[in-house]
Amino acid sequence: MSNLSDYLEWRGDLSFEQSPFNKCDALLFSLVSYIDFKEIVPESVSEKIKWSSAAEKLTALSDFEQRKQLGQMINDNTVDIFLKASRYPRFNNLFISKYEAILDEEKKEQFSAVTIDVGKTACVVFRGTDDTLVGWHEDFNLVNLDAIPSQVDADRYFSEVCAYQKKSRGNIVIIGHSKGGHLAVDTAKRAEKSYKKLIQDVYNFDGPGFPKEYFEQREYLAVAPKIHSFYPEFSIVGMIFEHTDGYEIVKSSELAVMQHDPLSWQIKAASFENADSFRDESIFFYNALNGWIARLDTEQRKSLVESLFSVLYASGAKTNTDLDHDKLSNMRRMLSAYMELDSDTKVEIHKIIMLLKQSVKVTLPMFNLFSFAD
Repeated sequence: MSNLSDYLEWRGDLSFEQSPFNKCDALLFSLVSYIDFKEIVPESVSEKIKWSSAAEKLTALSDFEQRKQLGQMINDNTVDIFLKASRYPRFNNLFISKYEAILDEEKKEQFSAVTIDVGKTACVVFRGTDDTLVGWHEDFNLVNLDAIPSQVDADRYFSEVCAYQKKSRGNIVIIGHSKGGHLAVDTAKRAEKSYKKLIQDVYNFDGPGFPKEYFEQREYLAVAPKIHSFYPEFSIVGMIFEHTDGYEIVKSSELAVMQHDPLSWQIKAASFENADSFRDESIFFYNALNGWIARLDTEQRKSLVESLFSVLYASGAKTNTDLDHDKLSNMRRMLSAYMELDSDTKVEIHKIIMLLKQSVKVTLPMFNLFSFAD
């Protein structure tokens, strides 16, 4: 089975003039967004660094090995793929700019983006959920907020790139994996009319969806033909809320929820190996989770999300990786916080944890440490 690493060997020596930008390039860019480019990639859209130069600077950093560790749900080979791409003519002379990363515990926001130029086309790439509990908290807030903080910053970021692109007469492609895919679609929909004209394509890789009425809005319909969505056979993140037809289902070399990993997606030439349908477990999760969401009103969902994360934060951990250290102590602190919740809240938290454990077969510490709720 072949993945992005093989794709680099097949297409890496071909320029974009010889082989135009495609969905596999977009998937690679979505992975690049997870890398910590602080003090490497300029914060301004007008100041740029070559891909190859960014790779050299990254490997020269004293904390390079630390930056390679991206957390529980992000493949350890992500940085290696970026470095491998830097050795191929297709990618090494591309320019990267406008790296931005926000982690705000008070606002419950985790946002990051980077822009990669392919000729005159600027590819705006939004990062998905990282290892932080704040990032996961913001994801859960999708069920009870009209707009999460990342959506607001994604709009601002995109507008700043658009203003620059209008001056240089270039187009824009918007890309994202996981929450980044959700932001890519939503940013295209929210964009003002003059900026919508700059959008060439939108690539959504296993991003959470939206309420059904979202797809009936005029602003969405204006960009719908440009949106390309892709989900693995065992999709969990992508099963949150609704999606429109026209997506591709991609085969993966991984099992269960780990199919969310882009490096597990199967590639043939410059396209994906497609599956005929989602796995039964994925369909079950879609029906069960969205049924649970529909049964509760907004205030109930908000209260449950806050209660769930109050238990997680009681551990003192900041990330899933932190939770995996000293598990016994973390579980004790979480249990103490859990016991302070009212009985109705405990019942609902138990339902959602059991749904995640049974249908998703999760391996994340933030859910596994809830064994006391079994």
